[in-house]
Amino acid sequence: MKPIVSFDDPVERIDALLAEGKHRAAWAEMIHLVEREPTGAVFQAVADAATKLSPKDADLVPVRVGLLANFTIDLVAPLLLAQGLPSRLLVDPYVAGFDTWIQEILDPSSSLREAAPDVVVLALQLEALSPALAFRFLELTPEQVNAEVESALARIEEAVVGLRAWSRAKVLIHAFPTPITPALGILDARLSTGQTATVRRLNEQLASLAERIGDVFLVDLSRLVASIGAVRWQDARLWGMAKIPFSQAAARALAAEYVRYLRAFKGLSRKVLVLDLDDTLWGGILGEDGIEGIRLGDEYPGRAFVELQQAILGLHRRGVVLAINSKNNEEDVLEVLMKHPSMVLRPEHFAATRINWQDKSANMSELADELGLSLDSFVFIDDSEVECERMRQSFPEVMTVRLEAEPAARAGAVLALGVFDTLSYSDEDRKRGALYKQEAPRTKLRAGAQSLDDFYRSLDMVLDVYAVGRAQVQRAADLTQRTNQFNLTTRRYTVDELTAALRASGCEAYAFRLTDRFGDNGIIGVGMIEVDGSRGAISNLLMSCRVLRRTVEDAVLAFLMTRARELGACEIEGRFRPTRKNGQTKDFYRDRGFSPIAPDGDTERFVRSLAEPIESPKWIVVRRHEAADAV
Repeated sequence: MKPIVSFDDPVERIDALLAEGKHRAAWAEMIHLVEREPTGAVFQAVADAATKLSPKDADLVPVRVGLLANFTIDLVAPLLLAQGLPSRLLVDPYVAGFDTWIQEILDPSSSLREAAPDVVVLALQLEALSPALAFRFLELTPEQVNAEVESALARIEEAVVGLRAWSRAKVLIHAFPTPITPALGILDARLSTGQTATVRRLNEQLASLAERIGDVFLVDLSRLVASIGAVRWQDARLWGMAKIPFSQAAARALAAEYVRYLRAFKGLSRKVLVLDLDDTLWGGILGEDGIEGIRLGDEYPGRAFVELQQAILGLHRRGVVLAINSKNNEEDVLEVLMKHPSMVLRPEHFAATRINWQDKSANMSELADELGLSLDSFVFIDDSEVECERMRQSFPEVMTVRLEAEPAARAGAVLALGVFDTLSYSDEDRKRGALYKQEAPRTKLRAGAQSLDDFYRSLDMVLDVYAVGRAQVQRAADLTQRTNQFNLTTRRYTVDELTAALRASGCEAYAFRLTDRFGDNGIIGVGMIEVDGSRGAISNLLMSCRVLRRTVEDAVLAFLMTRARELGACEIEGRFRPTRKNGQTKDFYRDRGFSPIAPDGDTERFVRSLAEPIESPKWIVVRRHEAADAV
């Protein structure tokens, strides 16, 4: 969809689109405006307009966020709303009153409980939580310091445990920044009993608390302060007038940090980084300068491009899929990728490439089709404002980033995007780019096969089924966060949530690993079943898009149905909750003999007798493994 941009008065244009019921177009205008003019006034105007958006009509993911603080945090709310929009997040913020954080959590009739947040931010300033540690540190004995630390931790734990008594909301707790002017000046840093060491110890114990309670995460405020500088972080005037302890720039950085977590919680992290080449991965124009003339090497500015490639390679190792979208001669590019001595990124690092003279937006559409991923999973990086604007107009859901002119700043800029964050890191993440690249020989084999049955048999597929235990729970939870297209309920789980579900009576989860003649695809799917008496239910079923169209989904379904019958079920229910991305699965249960029954809210339900379970495809060998250790 191409947004219609009015540069004269874009806010009026947004209001007009909303009045016409064109919510998707209004959303596209909003993110375009935020990217073009990231000012406080624009953020506020966009936040005001965004409250009128319909999540369904604009295809956005709603998330309710409670902001609790012992200072004035109101400034963050509109920034959080506006900065969430480019990631398809429609944030509904609830801001608690000044320093009412503990009352809001513990009071049974509080407005926080009525708001029913999905995420609660607990932003506490040490100066208010423990004035003695912040202002009178040198007056305290070691025993008194320990007592203050324990008291602060006890109040935070009381709040989090109190919240857990009535809510499963995920919690973000501010870790305390190390003091900018510590009590003992330059001596403080070397003392294990100094103020800096004490704050670090407090944060370490906060981390232990988070790990013990589960679904609690720490916001690293020291890193944020360092990223924009202590002088820019503070605003003495705002503190004096309104008890706001940070500047407008700091509030924006804080809101952006919250959005990083919200993206990961809602499965909206980006997955693919698509790169231009000329004046992006190297300096100069390959077609004009030749392989010997492009700027790439040990001297500036060539060194800056090497550092950028090293940063991108680090993202690749974290599980980000890399692709190329460049107007160039393919043979010339391949020569650089394979032979230039200073290239860090090589052909094997790219899962897909479009190196031609075609429009880059058309290339982007083809890349999405080839990788089997939706465009809102993509980030596009280019040095050309013309190409970037063209991509923004064609695909507002693609995050388009124009690199700054200064080459030395580019590596840091890419790493600072923060849109690839996930809640876990596994062996599959390290291999993800290679797994997508494996698809090329499979596609070639399929094209040459005389029939689909011949193609399936030639793959020599083996499906290993693992009851989810401690060894698999991290990867299983990760798949629920990442998978969108073949995901029948789009229920997201953190490790703690999945562990809690599996400890409930009658619930089992299975992870599926697929190997074939071309290699190991890794854990590619998760299925969960619940059995209560004679009725079973498939409460969650999802699979990586990389392995679709190979009948693996039928082998998975056959296993889950057989397992439900082993547990005593006579019939099984399948559930489907439609989203924009999982439309291809809407008839999954109907096509396999399930009959529709009354829906449960927005979840469609289907049922089938287990008297005759579905047969597993004969060309897939299924091997079952028990969990070595229960969660």
